Amino acid sequence: MQMRQSATLTAICVLAALAALLLQACDSCPSCAAAPIRRPTSTATATATATATATATATATATATPTPSTGPNGANSNNPAGTDDSIDVSIGGQPTENQLVIVSIGVLSPPGGFTITTPTSSSPWVEIGTGVSPSSNYTQFLYYHAISAIEAAMLTFKPRFMFSSAAAATIVGVIYNGTCAETTPSMCPSGSPVGNPISAETTGTATASNSVDETSALSVPTDGVAVCAFGSTNTTDAPGLFSGGTITPNDLGTGGGSADTGGNAGLAIYQQFGISGSQGPWTAMFPDSDTGDNAAQCISILPAGD
Repeated sequence: MQMRQSATLTAICVLAALAALLLQACDSCPSCAAAPIRRPTSTATATATATATATATATATATATPTPSTGPNGANSNNPAGTDDSIDVSIGGQPTENQLVIVSIGVLSPPGGFTITTPTSSSPWVEIGTGVSPSSNYTQFLYYHAISAIEAAMLTFKPRFMFSSAAAATIVGVIYNGTCAETTPSMCPSGSPVGNPISAETTGTATASNSVDETSALSVPTDGVAVCAFGSTNTTDAPGLFSGGTITPNDLGTGGGSADTGGNAGLAIYQQFGISGSQGPWTAMFPDSDTGDNAAQCISILPAGD
């Protein structure tokens, strides 16, 4: 019994000695310590910063207001036989929307109650004043019209006017650019009434005369245009420059105008740009000793922007 206890005690002592040796060995060996865990260190990543880019700012560009000028060339037509109850005219080439058309029609010996029906259009034809008659042998009519979108799409602009009865007639027409008919968003805001491009009108007549003039001067707005139609019962010539006559003062020109001086009522349109204030009256004379029953119709037209 005593020997077993001694052996057990000896075994315990041996185990204790071995444990002590092991602890000493671990404390004296740095490599026996637990190695620190190395964790990846987060590296700051450069973040792209948006840089403001200068943006070009739209600058309003001044737009020049067009001044009046002639558009497609003027034209004329007549039916000297007097057997037609209508008349038309091809005015230049293809027009553009809102160009202004001025048309004059001269009728020889119109029958009683004679009337003219204007062409059908979404943009109305408007008679300027009333027909001017030096005698029962001749009446002259004047109209304005702004080109519609449909008419602008036509290759040729050819308005037709209908008569209440057959008559011998002459027609002349001119298209103008840069008038108040082209003002946006609505045409001729300063017109009287609004939408009317005609600023003023003056007329005159003469019977069996070598000339014709208006009864008063014409008021022309700044940058506007003066337009005159001179017609006659004379079937050979029209009063004024187209027939070799004269116009005084000489500031009315033929450029872009139109005349019909053969076979029917002599009729012509003249105009002048770049004048303003009180102008005329103008006297249109036949060449040589020609005479007729004559009519004059002069108007001024508001420019674009008015």
